[in-house]
Amino acid sequence: MSYYYFIATLPMLGFNSPPPMDLVRFRELCSEALSNSDFSTLTSLLDGGESGNRFVKEWRNCDTQICNAVARQRAIRLGTAADAAKWIRPQTGIEVFIDNAVAAAFQEADPMARELALARLRWTKLEDTAGFNNFSLSYILAYSIKLEILNMIVSADFDKGSERLRGIVHTEAQDNGLKQF
Repeated sequence: MSYYYFIATLPMLGFNSPPPMDLVRFRELCSEALSNSDFSTLTSLLDGGESGNRFVKEWRNCDTQICNAVARQRAIRLGTAADAAKWIRPQTGIEVFIDNAVAAAFQEADPMARELALARLRWTKLEDTAGFNNFSLSYILAYSIKLEILNMIVSADFDKGSERLRGIVHTEAQDNGLKQF
């Protein structure tokens, strides 16, 4: 099914632009514009439910490969590469581009720059997965994940992140009998 009018009314998304709406509003719009079956597919995608949709399957496999590559890079960084296997989830196939892009992202010293590089990778792979029909359900599904990425980026807060890190370090220090320094 094509959604010419609905997609034409959606604001354009740009990676370096603020999100035009949150996911709650986007879901409301979709609940009015999509068929029940397509809205159910969107809900499954966003909520992690089961779906037989081609885009959902391909995207989840792609995102799994990204997560697996991140797990391997974190293990390498911590010097525990052998332990990475317990974090690896099953995936179909392998795309060298993804592994190389994740490795490049981990060259960033700044954690926020690293996360932005990973978000950019996801954005690029979403466009690849959605295909060329800009009026399809796949386009809407990709749009929803892009919107999720943009909302995640704008919600990133250095002070909150630093406070959370201090809390984790404090808890780990207490759990391991280390003194505060």
